Amino acid sequence: MFDINKTQTSDIDTWVIGNWKMNGRLVHNENYLEKLLSKTENLIMDKSFFCGLAVPNLYLFQFSNRLLDSGLFVGIQDVSSEDDDGAFTGDISAEMFTEFDCSFSIIGHSERRVKYNESDVNLVNKAKASIKNNILPIICVGETKKDREQGNAIKTISSQIQNFTSGLSNMELSRCVFAYEPLWAIGSGKNAQPSDAETMHNLIRSECVKVLGEDFVEKIKILYGGSVCADNAEQYFLQPGIDGALVGGASLEASEFYRIIEKAVDSTMNR
Repeated sequence: MFDINKTQTSDIDTWVIGNWKMNGRLVHNENYLEKLLSKTENLIMDKSFFCGLAVPNLYLFQFSNRLLDSGLFVGIQDVSSEDDDGAFTGDISAEMFTEFDCSFSIIGHSERRVKYNESDVNLVNKAKASIKNNILPIICVGETKKDREQGNAIKTISSQIQNFTSGLSNMELSRCVFAYEPLWAIGSGKNAQPSDAETMHNLIRSECVKVLGEDFVEKIKILYGGSVCADNAEQYFLQPGIDGALVGGASLEASEFYRIIEKAVDSTMNR
C-alpha cells in the first residue's frame, strides 16, 4: 500500500494508472492478473515508478490479494465525500477502502462529472476524505470539444484547478496528483497532440504554483489521459511536463497494459 505520509509524490518520476471503469468478471480478472503479473515480475520497477489499477469496488478484494507484494497498487474509481459512517445509502467511505489496501482514488473523472453532475464542492470533499485516510487523490480535469473549439480550454481548466487550490490546504494540495483528460479524447481514439497536452500540463502546474510557490513547480505531478495506448504512450512520457498516463480501455488487456508499463519504466530510466 502506498503511504502518502511517508512517500512524497515528488519522489516518483513516472506514473501509470489503469482505469477499468465498469468492466471485469471474476474469471476474466484472474486470467488477466495471472498474465500481467507473470510479465511484470521480471520488470525492474523502483520507488521512482508508480503503477496501479483502479477496478470496480466489487473486485477490490480479489485484486488487493493478488497485487500484494507485486509492486503494483490497487485503487478506486470513486469515493464518498462523506467521511463518517451514517445514512449515505450506496456510498463507500475512504476509511472503508483502506481495509482493501487501496492506495489511490480517482477524483472527478469526466464521466462522473458529466453523468452524475458532481459538484466542485463535492469533489474537493472527496479529495479531503481520501487524504485524511492516506489514500492518494488523482484529480481529473479536462475541457469539452466545444470548449476547445470556442477557445475556452484554458479558461475551463484554470477554473477547475482553482476550485481545488482554493478548497484544499497547501498540505493537502501537495499530496495530490492531477490528470489532464480532454473529454473529446476519452474513448474516442483521438488522443491529444503531445505538444498540446504539454501546454495544458504547464497551465495546471502554474495554477498550483500560484498557491504553493515556485519551489513546488517540479514537485507537482500531472498525468495525461485520453485514448492512451501502447503505440502512443511513449510520446507522452517523453514530454518534460507530462509525468505519466491515466489509461482507460488499453488497461483492460494485460499485454497492452504491460507494453505501456514497459515504455513507462524505460522512460523513468532515461529521465
